[in-house]
Amino acid sequence: MSPPTPMTREELIELAALDALGLLDEYESALFTRSFHHAPAAVQKEIKDLQAAVTADPSLLPTAIEEMVRYWPPIHHFRRTAMRDVRIGDQEVKEGDKVLMWYPAANRDEEMFSNPDVFDIRRDPNEHLSFGIGEHFCLGASLARLELQIMFEELFAKVSKIEPVAPPRRLRSNLINGIKEMRVRLTPR
Repeated sequence: MSPPTPMTREELIELAALDALGLLDEYESALFTRSFHHAPAAVQKEIKDLQAAVTADPSLLPTAIEEMVRYWPPIHHFRRTAMRDVRIGDQEVKEGDKVLMWYPAANRDEEMFSNPDVFDIRRDPNEHLSFGIGEHFCLGASLARLELQIMFEELFAKVSKIEPVAPPRRLRSNLINGIKEMRVRLTPR
């Protein structure tokens, strides 16, 4: 296999545009809209309490955002090709084999997270894989976190209550775990 060639300036600009316009938008919309409809009743209560908790203690917002990203990863999976023979857990993977990384499963790994099925806005540390890992780590992760932080700060400052009024319309995608539309009623402060 030949070594990879450097990306051209045009390829780098295209990659940056795709990240900025595509995946980052998916992170924002997917995290915000999925929160109300795709969780067990106990989690829905926790989400409804999220605004009150963050309003009372704004320092909780960064860990709450990380927990949302862990609990509802906007990407279902990525596929990779093994470049050499390797063992993953008790599974042998041969060079050339295709390996599928399921983010929801990785983010619920009991060896990595205590009580992985519990939505906990105080979870720390929270070493989820929703932004990828290593050389495949999302280039826009810091921007996505900042955008979510600002969005929730502004929303919670202006809105006292958020209520879903209709079931969401899901995005049909094997890659993106998102929602096309979710109608909510916002009660201003």
